[in-house]
Amino acid sequence: MGGIVSQSVSHLFPGASYQRAVTCLHILDAVFGTFCRAPTGKRRTIHKEADLDAFLRQEANGRLQLGSARMRTALLHCLFHSVEEIRLKAFSLLTSEASHFLESGGVVHEELWSLARRHLSSPRPQDGAIGALLVQLSLVCLKQVSDAEMTSRLLEVCDQAVTNFVALQRDIASSSADCPIHGWLLTLTTCLSDVEGILKAVERHSSLTGVDYVGTILNEALSLSQSVLQYVLRIMVPRDQHNVAEEMATQPLHRVAPSFEDTERAFLALVENSQRARRTTFTEEERQLAIERITSCCWLGIKNGCLLLEQVPRISLGANGVSYPLDYSSLKGIMDTFVSVMTACRHRGAIESCAESLRRFCQLVSSCDDASTAEMPSAVLSEALKHWSEKKSRSSLTRRSAGLPLLVKALIEGDRKDAQSSLRRAVLSVTRLFPARPGHLTPDNNLDVPAAEKLHLLCALAGSSPLGEAMRVHHNAVFEACLEGLDSSVWVVKNAAYQLYGTVAPRMLGQKRTREEFAGHDTLTPMKVFTQFPCVMAALSGFGERPRGDSEQLFFILDFLSRLRPASHDQNDRTVLFDMDKCDIYTSSTREKLEPFVAVVRTQLKSRSWKLRLLAARCLASLCPLPQDEVLSALSALASSGETTSYNELQARLRAANVLLRVDPNCIPAVVDCFADDAVLSWWVLASRNCFVQMELLDTLSLLYPDPNHAWKSDLCEALLKKLEGFAAGGTSAPGHSTPGHELLRKRQAAWLLSAATHHRPPDRTTVVTSLMRVAKAESHVMEALLEFLGDACRTDSMFSVGVWQQLATELVAYAKSGAHHRTHLADTVELLESLLQKQDVPNPTLVRECLSVSQHYALGQSAGGTTVRALSLALWSRCLKLSLENPAFGTPATLGESVHTWLSSLAAALEGRPEAETTADIVWFQVARSVRTTGHTAFDWASRCDPPDHVVLQSVFDITLQLLQDGDPRIRSEATAAFTYEARALQPSPVQPNLAVRDLFKRMVQVCRGQLEVVRFLMDKLHACDSSTHLEVERQLGTPNFSTSGLFEQDESEVFFEPMVTLFLFRDHLKVAADDSKICHGTELEALFSEEESKLLGELKETCAVLEAFLGQSGEQELQLYGKPKLHYVLTALLCRVDVTAHVLKDRFEAEGTAGTLQVQRRRLMQLWTPPAL
Repeated sequence: MGGIVSQSVSHLFPGASYQRAVTCLHILDAVFGTFCRAPTGKRRTIHKEADLDAFLRQEANGRLQLGSARMRTALLHCLFHSVEEIRLKAFSLLTSEASHFLESGGVVHEELWSLARRHLSSPRPQDGAIGALLVQLSLVCLKQVSDAEMTSRLLEVCDQAVTNFVALQRDIASSSADCPIHGWLLTLTTCLSDVEGILKAVERHSSLTGVDYVGTILNEALSLSQSVLQYVLRIMVPRDQHNVAEEMATQPLHRVAPSFEDTERAFLALVENSQRARRTTFTEEERQLAIERITSCCWLGIKNGCLLLEQVPRISLGANGVSYPLDYSSLKGIMDTFVSVMTACRHRGAIESCAESLRRFCQLVSSCDDASTAEMPSAVLSEALKHWSEKKSRSSLTRRSAGLPLLVKALIEGDRKDAQSSLRRAVLSVTRLFPARPGHLTPDNNLDVPAAEKLHLLCALAGSSPLGEAMRVHHNAVFEACLEGLDSSVWVVKNAAYQLYGTVAPRMLGQKRTREEFAGHDTLTPMKVFTQFPCVMAALSGFGERPRGDSEQLFFILDFLSRLRPASHDQNDRTVLFDMDKCDIYTSSTREKLEPFVAVVRTQLKSRSWKLRLLAARCLASLCPLPQDEVLSALSALASSGETTSYNELQARLRAANVLLRVDPNCIPAVVDCFADDAVLSWWVLASRNCFVQMELLDTLSLLYPDPNHAWKSDLCEALLKKLEGFAAGGTSAPGHSTPGHELLRKRQAAWLLSAATHHRPPDRTTVVTSLMRVAKAESHVMEALLEFLGDACRTDSMFSVGVWQQLATELVAYAKSGAHHRTHLADTVELLESLLQKQDVPNPTLVRECLSVSQHYALGQSAGGTTVRALSLALWSRCLKLSLENPAFGTPATLGESVHTWLSSLAAALEGRPEAETTADIVWFQVARSVRTTGHTAFDWASRCDPPDHVVLQSVFDITLQLLQDGDPRIRSEATAAFTYEARALQPSPVQPNLAVRDLFKRMVQVCRGQLEVVRFLMDKLHACDSSTHLEVERQLGTPNFSTSGLFEQDESEVFFEPMVTLFLFRDHLKVAADDSKICHGTELEALFSEEESKLLGELKETCAVLEAFLGQSGEQELQLYGKPKLHYVLTALLCRVDVTAHVLKDRFEAEGTAGTLQVQRRRLMQLWTPPAL
């Protein structure tokens, strides 16, 4: 147990990744909960007290070191992590009463306060959150001193927040960079949230002195939060619109948010005012950066101001023992401020944060005993709903609909008295007032804009998780309003209806949310839908038996019905159905009940709209209770069709038949019996002039006759193959080549032939494939089908002989070289060639050389093949290179070394290009990882066998593999892990972990280059963490961050899987091993090399210590000021590792001289100023 705790503490170093840090913190939390007693004397454990006490006495006495200074330091480092979860977990452990961290010496609260002020002066939100935690920790430390000092410090926080707000009002362009307000607002919220610790201490001090410090602090916080929110809302409006904004401010629900363009114009005016005040001129970059800082300051000010505004009434109305009463007018003022933010702001993140604070505030208010106070959310809701009943023109829909729906949703969710009644009132109020207008009328703002706002409100309510159950009874009314909106001719109304449909339809259908919306999980049958949602039934029946080609409403109704469970699965359903005309109840068979709706859907098969025909075909599978009859009807219509038959209707009916056959395969035998001797299907495939009908017929044949051994089907295959070859020979002048759907038909015909060929005798299959290969060189769509088939055949089983595979590979190489190909097909071709070279006996010298030439051509970017082609070409190049290195007959010895060097250079260039091409980087890095897995080990062994060894190849393979093993993508790490894994680990059933693979890589590098001085120089260079001298980098890290060169939201820590800090220690340990191995053959050169390194280190150590002393002070007691700088700790750790390796190598010389040397003296000096990670 002691070892586990020690390892957990050691791995909480600066810059630790999220996975490492969260695991270690959870371990420590479990240990504290099990072994440490709270002040009450209880333990958070299920074990017996006697067993735990015995364990602590016998096994862990003195070894757990709970509450030690080392553990406290590690937890303090976690307070500066980039992830909030890590910071809060570490803070919880530091302030836990069971841990005793603050009692066993504690930390200096003045240092915490100084460090917090430095972070709170940063414009970055992450630094503000860290500063707030540091202030709270400082106050907790003062709790151990006196309540008076804690009260004084909390008052100082209030004063500083007010000072920053005054600076914000004077010049926001300057204050947003040097003294932003949002960090101090969050600090006040964080401190006031600790009621039991901080506020109770302030209250005790108030009772002793007779001064109401609690009231003073909370009054200041309430006034400050309201002032900040009102000021931020005001400055976002251009000066020429201030009069209008002030008039609307008296009625928060009638405010209009400024557009983003107006807000940017207002911010630009603020920057220009700042320039005139400071008598300076900004460059364009400085001006843009100032606008970004002001924007960030405003949005974060709204977010944190709302949190503080909600925290004050939470203290007042909560049962926490703190006396701070708020009257009705104060609470109403808070509510009005929230409403103003929701209606006068357009930033989505800000209004969502405000809505969450408003929801919690409403929960507090609605739980009050005072009736007038408890009715406040309901009263505001009534005012908001009344807003939609006013037939007034709106100036801008987007300026109002951003916050109003979330406002109503927050008011309803926060109503603890009767949320269902409020929800019912809101839904009925909105749907009742929905304008019923014909869709062809001209737009009218008095009707259309409010209608869009109502749809946005219904969308917010329908998507609310807390209101999910209560909304189920309103789904019919909501969907009816959605259908009304879909029938509108105004874009804003129709767009709002689109959003509402996407929100409410999955909840009506009972589907689970998956990666692909509406993916399966259909739980409702048509009868249940028509019973639960009469609006769907009424809307569908309203279209009658007339095809429609331009109805958005019908499209979404059909889309909704197409996602139902097929009616054939529910033929025994005896659900009661309401008659729409007579409004009475009757029962009948499922078929009779659904027949009117099936007739309406069947009519839409004749529609002019392609999308309506396809949806109608899918709907028949949902509504038709007897699929067999529908399929027979469609095929009979095909048999009896003539020249006057509509191809659109024929194609739609065949699509419906195919959907029905897939849904209910049991009806296939009966359908086949009816058409067993009828050749009309195969005749239509060859004779039909409509490409889409032919494609549907091919699907029908595949479903009805999966066995290709029918004589007529064999004849059809031969006829289709001749037809394909004839079109290819005829070129673009072939008949029907330019008809709609021709290319898709060609692909479908080729795929159908290949599918049928898989069941033929191998000679026939080979003939079909080779014939299609000739056709595919001129027909891109045929090539697409052929590549898909060959890819599946290559992965699954060997359908062809080695000779056929070699012939196909040769033709694919020629196709890739020709240049007359589609880019997507080229990528598939390269990928298929790489798979073919993995098959046994398929590679031959000629094929490998040809593939190597093609892959180099595309991998080096010498053709416009695209990123995917270049990435896949790297994998093909790696496969060819592996075969050439393993078999000399496949390669040319004279150029083999040059090819390996060029290959490694291409891999390194691909990795270096990641920041410039983030969107395509994943596939490039993944293929680089596959290349290393394929050829990395082979190239490494080849380079080690060269005479002399090729160290350039060895070092390049090492660098590339290490970089891939550190990547955050688990797929890339998995590929790189398999490159250098030892065979003993590779045979394990569980996958090899990347951290083990990294260690295996280091061991192999040292073993292969045993006794060689080049590996020592290589590892020494890796320990140099920065290009310049160490003290210059330390000065840069200790200086004020320059936010002109880094973004406001840039993270300090590198979120990689294997942190650079851990890699430093691996370089250090293996450099020691490599140096010991080199002493035998290169002792003199080795000592000279490290003697030169010693002289460099002495200078760097002296200068670095001087920089640290100047920053910390001569006493060195303010090491806490170095926290929160992971890059600084990385640079200092690298310097320390270099010192340790140099001292290890020169140990014999130091012993001979009888002194530890000046190097060790400077090392101790550095250790007095800075504590290194204990890895």
